[in-house]
Amino acid sequence: MTRMVCLLRAINVGGRNKIPMADLRAALTGAGLADVASYIQSGNVAFTTDLSADDAAAKVAEVVEAEFDLTISVLARTATEVSEAIAAEPFGEPPKNDDGSAALYVAFCAVAPDQALVDAIDRSRFGDDRFVVIGREIFVRYPAGASKSKLDNAELEKLLGVTATMRNWNSTLKLAEL
Repeated sequence: MTRMVCLLRAINVGGRNKIPMADLRAALTGAGLADVASYIQSGNVAFTTDLSADDAAAKVAEVVEAEFDLTISVLARTATEVSEAIAAEPFGEPPKNDDGSAALYVAFCAVAPDQALVDAIDRSRFGDDRFVVIGREIFVRYPAGASKSKLDNAELEKLLGVTATMRNWNSTLKLAEL
């Protein structure tokens, strides 16, 4: 049995695709996943299973579609992979800006972005915002806060041709605790 973290893309964001986390936990438990836990209202769940990461993501997506009539992307990582991503954080700077806004985010991708696409990005168009791709994760540093940036999840997906979902550093740390 493996501890797994699933990240549901575009759940409970901006009033769209609402799923109460208590209902999601109950549905996933009913589908045979063990020790289901969630973190905040944005589609972060952890559970214990003998499924592979791909099969766990598919199972969660199936449950969400069957129980909540939503077709969404689900990305899965083992608890070990989440811990490895945290250890790989490349910036070594505080996760918050002076104004308290989140400065550090991780975009979890379904597959590792193609290095040629990463190298082709004109980074100057994003001002002081920086990003580093390590495996299937993209670490993004927003010195002025993410809300003011053009380098958001949708832009990363478009530039790199991947499905991704982004979490701030505090949420990423909490996912490792789940």
